Amino acid sequence: SHLPPATSGIQLTEVPEQCLKEIEPERIPVESNALSNGKAVEGEKEDSEGEAAEVEPVVEPLPTDVYIVSKKAQAQRVVALLTNAYKDRCHACDTEVADIDVKAASPIGHGKLISFSIFCGKDAHFGVLRNKKLNQNKVWVDLLDCDDRDGILNTFRPYFESPDTKKVW
Repeated sequence: SHLPPATSGIQLTEVPEQCLKEIEPERIPVESNALSNGKAVEGEKEDSEGEAAEVEPVVEPLPTDVYIVSKKAQAQRVVALLTNAYKDRCHACDTEVADIDVKAASPIGHGKLISFSIFCGKDAHFGVLRNKKLNQNKVWVDLLDCDDRDGILNTFRPYFESPDTKKVW
């Protein structure tokens, strides 16, 4: 799955240090421009023997407007906001599912849920601190690299099952 694009004009260096503990940079590998014979192409580094040198991966910052949930305590706080402060809004939800043959089955009730995202307005804020330059108005729940997958899913279950909150998929 992928995250929404970063908000333009916000630099990672502007994120308060407390928020950086929650926003870990994701390593995104850079594709090599090397030819199949291993020789460097124009603009690519060469080693001492003229072979294509290994390219270091570029660390891309995660979008600063996305609040990432990977712990049950974070899930509990987000669900409380969704079902109280933002309960009267329409929530846009998206899920990512793995281990499914989409030609044979619908993702509904099939496969393994690996992540989901929620958006309920530009003025919503799910982050721990509010900052004029940082408004984390998108939620992304990581179920692959989390501390308690079942606990997080069970925390969100009443929210998803509730007819009281309008959701669009």
